[in-house]
Amino acid sequence: MAGIDAAQYRTHVAATVAEVCLCQTRAGNRGEALRALDRFKSIQGAKDPQDGVVMAVALLKGPQFSVECFGEAGRHVVVGTTRKYSDPVTFTEIGHVSPGMTDDQQRIVGDYVVRVLEALGIVFGSTHTEVVLTNRGPRIIETHLRVVGDEIPHLVADVTGVDLPAATIAQTLGEPVLANGGLAAGQPRARASAIWYLVPDVEGRLCEVTGMDEAARLAGVVEARLEVSPGERVHSLHSSQDRAGWIRCHGKDAEAAVAAAQVAASRIEFLVAVRREPQSATV
Repeated sequence: MAGIDAAQYRTHVAATVAEVCLCQTRAGNRGEALRALDRFKSIQGAKDPQDGVVMAVALLKGPQFSVECFGEAGRHVVVGTTRKYSDPVTFTEIGHVSPGMTDDQQRIVGDYVVRVLEALGIVFGSTHTEVVLTNRGPRIIETHLRVVGDEIPHLVADVTGVDLPAATIAQTLGEPVLANGGLAAGQPRARASAIWYLVPDVEGRLCEVTGMDEAARLAGVVEARLEVSPGERVHSLHSSQDRAGWIRCHGKDAEAAVAAAQVAASRIEFLVAVRREPQSATV
């Protein structure tokens, strides 16, 4: 990833293989201010207002996954995988499903991630790595030395029985967690588990939310959660902080779990008061 100003943008991107750059201001975080710019477009709209600099990286094409590993004494095991679904404009994640890969994909991607963790010298703990499976093979977007967020630990626990936060706590307290070759696991609760986020499509003051009870009663739904209350301001999707809640579903496979979550999410309606500026009268 490179920091570039607007004047450098055309030269920098033209010298790369990628037709598209993914740009973010240096102050951006948690998916904020991400946008894709092709090599012929101006970077002006993506500039950081403080210093005029953006961070630019080639936009990788292919399905995106996260790989959750756990390490001890330099040995890492793949605990779970998740397929990610993102908004095509803001690149904010709007859904996840676990397991996220076929057996062949997990072998290829899992081996790749473990080799990267070993090369980085990671010795212990939970790691969260995001990967795009391109036509040239897996490529890492980012890796973190922490338990994954975004409710993904619940998805992993649903399908593997492994409690990643509990394993992290146990290891922190000095307990060996990979002594028997893998993490201790409870009984899996589903073959597949998916989450789909709720997003108002307008900005304004939230008046009412309907459909939560109906959604919670649908087949496959195990959790329907709302993170906003009437009177709060809500936003259209710019970053993960704009998501207003989620639906979590179980299914016989990944496709069924995602479909159930999407159907349940479609039952939710947001009534939002939008302020309109009065138009000037014309004579």
